[in-house]
Amino acid sequence: MAPPTTTTSIDRRGVTAAVIAACAWSATGLFVRQLPDLSPLSIVAGRFTIAMLAAAPLLRGPTRRQVVAAVRSTMAWTLALLMVGSYLLAVIAFQLTSIAEATLLLGTSPLFALAYKLIRGHPSPPTEQVGALLTMAGVTLIVAPGLTTGASLLSGRLLGNLLALTAGGLVAGYSLTYRMARLRDEAPSARSTTIFTFGVGALGMLASTLLLDGPAALTAWAELPTIGPLVGLGILSTVVPTTAYAIASSRIPSVVVTSIRMLTPLMATVLAAVLLRELPSWWTLPGGLLIIAGLLVMTVIRRGSAPR
Repeated sequence: MAPPTTTTSIDRRGVTAAVIAACAWSATGLFVRQLPDLSPLSIVAGRFTIAMLAAAPLLRGPTRRQVVAAVRSTMAWTLALLMVGSYLLAVIAFQLTSIAEATLLLGTSPLFALAYKLIRGHPSPPTEQVGALLTMAGVTLIVAPGLTTGASLLSGRLLGNLLALTAGGLVAGYSLTYRMARLRDEAPSARSTTIFTFGVGALGMLASTLLLDGPAALTAWAELPTIGPLVGLGILSTVVPTTAYAIASSRIPSVVVTSIRMLTPLMATVLAAVLLRELPSWWTLPGGLLIIAGLLVMTVIRRGSAPR
């Protein structure tokens, strides 16, 4: 029998897993930018196909039966479509606006979750409200320049920012739907949900790519400059962070996981500046700080002060 794992080793492994997830997610925009000749549908199709192939060895025993059962589950389909939609909008956002702005706005899902609570009439602690105000101020600083310059809603940067916000809303919808399903004891397992989502994304995006872009869009996957970024997007920015985040969530408190998750926009901004020479605008810096501060107040300080 193996010796019991100490609390220290569990904490260390959990923190390491959370940092790996944050780093892996921060590279998403870089990989998307290396695929300028592919449509968003083709990129997302490739991402999910590679992720599905990587996750295929897990399709055995109970997991396989759960994934098969998910085909007949309305809840599983709802979760999968919400996540696939967020991935597609995120890719388009990365193509249209800066990596720093897209990553920051993609992380605003707690703001949408709070809005849902208020609409439903649930009470909100003062810390959540302060955090929401800070986050909204940051979002305004990032999005407002596109509006004040008279840009059309269909213009590149502004549209990209709005799509990134919408993707964050879909992620919030995913989290809320899964949480409510768990409260009703109707939630599918996290592993089967993830694999089912990969499968729905792969098949759905492949069919959409063939229908709208034609077979040539898929043959472009075999071109040498495309293989590396697609594999990186499917493995490093999808399978690795999904797995690492699950490990982190099971080993360390959610407060710590959430705090480390805030490193993603910071690292994405640094990577974009160093590797792509894409410097954030003067509006992005204060806006980003407000968003990160607001999210920390909403998710970390509130939970840290909650009675245990």
